[in-house]
Amino acid sequence: LQNGSTLNFNNNSTISTNNTGSHGIYSNNDDSHINFNNNTNASIHINDAGGRGITNENDHGNEAYTSSFAFDNRGSIRIQNTDSHGFHAHTSNINGTITNHPNAIFDISHIGDIGLYNRSYGGGQLDFMYSAGSLLKIDTVSTRGLYSYASDDATINLTINEVLAID
Repeated sequence: LQNGSTLNFNNNSTISTNNTGSHGIYSNNDDSHINFNNNTNASIHINDAGGRGITNENDHGNEAYTSSFAFDNRGSIRIQNTDSHGFHAHTSNINGTITNHPNAIFDISHIGDIGLYNRSYGGGQLDFMYSAGSLLKIDTVSTRGLYSYASDDATINLTINEVLAID
């Protein structure tokens, strides 16, 4: 997915990628708006990605535009066996939100580098919220289960409303 305008992506079924040479799902938001919804009873399964499982790159280079990114999970996301990061999100000069809603599952396992990677810089803001009743599980990673970095002019807000399982 590469976007230069507005993209509304709604998954109501099953998306499955297996044995990719690079990323399982790659989303690039450049001076635009992306709304990515994994809806109730929908699922995304990424297995054996040569790069990252799910990547969200959000760059805002033109101050004349307002960019945004929203990733909502109400279903099930399972990322397994990646060579790099399981879930990778970064923002530059824009606001991004990632929400795991009640009863949603976010399961990341057997990752070659970082399980959940968050980075915000250039005045950007990235908000992660894991609602009560949702599951975030990070299991068997090579370096770090959870990594967050914000530059001096950026913000990352990580809200976990129930126990976070990192095995």
